Amino acid sequence: MAAHWEEASRRHRMLVDASIFTDMGREFKSTYPACIAFKAAELQDPELAKKYLRRLREAAAAEHRFIHKVEVQAELAEEVGFDRERFLADIESGRAEKEFRKDLAICRDEEVSGFPSFAIRRVSDGETLRFDFYMSSIAMIEQFHRLVGDELVARELNPTKENILAFVGKYGKVAVREVGELFMIAFGDAREKLDALVEEGKLERQQAGNGVFYLKAS
Repeated sequence: MAAHWEEASRRHRMLVDASIFTDMGREFKSTYPACIAFKAAELQDPELAKKYLRRLREAAAAEHRFIHKVEVQAELAEEVGFDRERFLADIESGRAEKEFRKDLAICRDEEVSGFPSFAIRRVSDGETLRFDFYMSSIAMIEQFHRLVGDELVARELNPTKENILAFVGKYGKVAVREVGELFMIAFGDAREKLDALVEEGKLERQQAGNGVFYLKAS
C-alpha cells in the first residue's frame, strides 16, 4: 500500500506520508472507526462535519496521524470546533455507528463497490448520474452539464491574491495541486502564486509528508 501511495502521489501531486503504513503495523484493522467518527461529527453539525472530514483526510494522508484511534479522532474534532465530550459520547453510545450502518445499507442497495463514488441528482425529476472513480474538476463539470445542460452557468473564478487567500481561509490549509485545480492553472503557476503570498507575509508553509501545505500566516 505504501508503494501505491507514493506512485499515486507522483501522478496526482497531492501530499502523502506513506511511512504511516509501516508505523501502524498490525494495529490498523479497519477504516470503519474513522467513518464512525465522521458520523459522530455529523450528528453535532452536518456543515462543520465536512471540515472535519477534510481534517481526517489531511491527518491520515499527510500528517502521519492514526485516525483509527479514538483519541486522535477526538483531538481533531475539538480542533475543528466540536464539543469533545458530546463527540465521544456519540461514539461510545453506538449512536454514530448506527448512522454509519445506515450509510453502508445505502451503499449495498445502490451496489456501490468503489470509492469515491459520486451521485449527481437533478432536482426537477430525480434523474441521477453515478460514477465510481476519481476524476478531474473539468471532467466533473462536464458531468454536471450532461445532466442539466445550459441551466448550469459557471462562476468565473480568477486566481487573484484575494481569491486564493479566501480559499485558504475557508479550508485552513491547502496544497498546491488544489489551488491549481480550483483556478484551472498549471501546478507551477499555482505554486508561484502561493510562494508570492508567503513572501508577502500573508501565508506560511507547513511541511507535511512529501510536500507542504500553505496556511494563513500566524
